[in-house]
Amino acid sequence: MVVGVLQQDGGGDGGNAGDRVERKIATWRRFCWSWAGHGQTSVAPWPGGRLPWSQPAVTGRFQSAKEASTGRQQGVDPLDLQKQPLGAVKKEATAWRPSGTASRSVASRSASPRNSWPNALDVDPSTVRRWESGVSEKGPLPWLRPKLAQCLQVSIEQLDDLLTEDTHHSAADDERLAYALQHPGSVDLVAVARLREQVRALDERYDSAPSTSLLAETGQCLGKVAFLRAHAPTNRVRRELWAAETESATLMGQLVWDASQRRDHATANAYFDQAVTAARQLNDPVAESLALLRKSFVALYGEKDPVAGLTLTRQTADTASGVSHVLAGLAVLHTAEAHAMLGQQRECEQALADADGYFDQVDDADVALDLFSPTQPGRLAGSCYLFLDRAKHAQPILEATADELRDRSKSQAIVLGNLSLALLRQGQPDQAVAVLHQAIDVVEQTWGGGGLNIMFDACRELRPWRQAPAMQDVYDRVMALMAST
Repeated sequence: MVVGVLQQDGGGDGGNAGDRVERKIATWRRFCWSWAGHGQTSVAPWPGGRLPWSQPAVTGRFQSAKEASTGRQQGVDPLDLQKQPLGAVKKEATAWRPSGTASRSVASRSASPRNSWPNALDVDPSTVRRWESGVSEKGPLPWLRPKLAQCLQVSIEQLDDLLTEDTHHSAADDERLAYALQHPGSVDLVAVARLREQVRALDERYDSAPSTSLLAETGQCLGKVAFLRAHAPTNRVRRELWAAETESATLMGQLVWDASQRRDHATANAYFDQAVTAARQLNDPVAESLALLRKSFVALYGEKDPVAGLTLTRQTADTASGVSHVLAGLAVLHTAEAHAMLGQQRECEQALADADGYFDQVDDADVALDLFSPTQPGRLAGSCYLFLDRAKHAQPILEATADELRDRSKSQAIVLGNLSLALLRQGQPDQAVAVLHQAIDVVEQTWGGGGLNIMFDACRELRPWRQAPAMQDVYDRVMALMAST
């Protein structure tokens, strides 16, 4: 992911927005640690057979990826406001919870026979049966949902409503967790399971909802986990709470880093380290690998330290090797990007090929299957070629990825932003502006830190054409984004 953090040139209204975000962060931080009994925190401030995108084609390796005010303010450059923390829109995404009733509701709305779904979605028929029965914990994976919505002839929002019908947990589970928080010595596996489900529901919303809208709830969950673990009556309950801590601490690290526009590296790393420690208590290499992978993102895209990032991605791949082809493949993909940042094209392309090998072995039994999307290899490969100053090579990869990735997620904003950069670097500002408008559409909904940074990077590279009316429209939209914080 090519993300450029620009130096702040001036002030603007962002200072007040920054104060508001800092107050929010301080509030949930105090709450979280008060649950754990620590008082004020001292912690300082992400199937079988060869996949279609890996077939040789025009690019050499990849063919496709399956996978405020709007008035102009004189003398004010929207890039001057880029360093200020941004507010969040109110819209939130819904999350899947297992329910056979919900799946049958989806089936009843289908405009095509259910036996045609596996072919249309490119999944095994048994996978559809698991959705219908409620056995699948999370239902259709996020990257499959646009295709499922097309099969049903409904919008993504309507599909989310269908998937969440009749999925509320029983009041008894909530009451049991509430009782355990009042009487921590009574905490049992049912209460812990409810708490972990709350964390998973928040995690599922991460890619489509503003991170600031999830911070408080996730911080509360993490604080509750630490509080209950200190009073767990049995080792089995304590181990489940360790597992909940790895999940909630990893998510907190993601949220803090994203909400800070990928600038609060210290706090994010502190949470990832907490997750790694908890995972090692459990001897859980999958949870440890995920936290290490997220920590490598901070090194690569926040601290802009490809050497440190390379060390972390290699450590992640070693930890995940033998337990998850998905995690190992993702680690190697980001290893490729670290090599690209260092200008090492041969090593980069070898790592991309190695990642292909891991993804070739992915099956339904992979414990990290929910983290995999067929668009990831194309997204990372396109970014790699941008780092290698091969914009012409990156463009078709990113175009194919963007064509498949239509879920209005934070990842989509990154792909569209990188595609606009690829076009700009080939001297195609008009086409780049059209794509950048699409990226801004997504950023307005998700407020993802990666997409925001790329948006500002593209605006900087648009400066030579700034006086053109079409270019000024982009600056107006950026100003409107800043004004809405």
